[in-house]
Amino acid sequence: MLVRDLGDRYQLVLQPDHGEVSGQLAAAWSADLGLSPALSEALTCAAARHDDGWAVWERHPRLDDDGRPQVFFAVPRQSLLSSYQACVDVLYPEDPAPALLVSMHVSGLQRNRYGLMDSPEVTPLENLDPPIREFVIAEERRQAQLASELGVDEQERWIAYRQLQVYDVMSLYLGMADVEHGEKATISSLEITPTAPWKFRCTPFPFAKDPLQLSMRRRLLTKREWPDEVGFRAEFAAAPVEERAISFTP
Repeated sequence: MLVRDLGDRYQLVLQPDHGEVSGQLAAAWSADLGLSPALSEALTCAAARHDDGWAVWERHPRLDDDGRPQVFFAVPRQSLLSSYQACVDVLYPEDPAPALLVSMHVSGLQRNRYGLMDSPEVTPLENLDPPIREFVIAEERRQAQLASELGVDEQERWIAYRQLQVYDVMSLYLGMADVEHGEKATISSLEITPTAPWKFRCTPFPFAKDPLQLSMRRRLLTKREWPDEVGFRAEFAAAPVEERAISFTP
């Protein structure tokens, strides 16, 4: 769950809904990545479905120690890792190619996105806590096997992985940053600047349509002290789902 404090309310975006925004970005991307048609299709699918495994946890969301809705990265480790593993497991039987990219995504989150986004430093395996290290090793073994079975070019799969991170970070920005009050972002080579509430200028502009129209599902909960998690979950379940329109222009 993506959680943003709006002052008197919380904005809550479920992980699969965050993934849906990533998928919209992927489907609209027109800049040539140099990928084969099959891997390009797998990338679009992976972008849209990379967080589907969170759907079980989000049926019963929790409060953090301060009584606020618990954001995904603060979920207890075992639940966090099992949800990440589920993201791969739920997709693999349907299509192993996007599952390969999602596996790279969930292991990469533990290793500083393999040094391909915010900084060039890859977190070494030996620096990870044992449960996280075991998770990463298992996923990286799965990736090697899948890449071999699918015959995916090594250079192409890393290009696709990095692009998946671009879609993910852009969608996280839309779900968690203070975009209504002008918070900017630099994501890869893209400069994103709010020009009005939920309207953005993107330079360079890598999308086929101008303007690019997106939609993000969210829930708005009035901020208060919930007596317990049962009460919070009931209020969360009853909250209407809003389709937040978003637009990008050059």
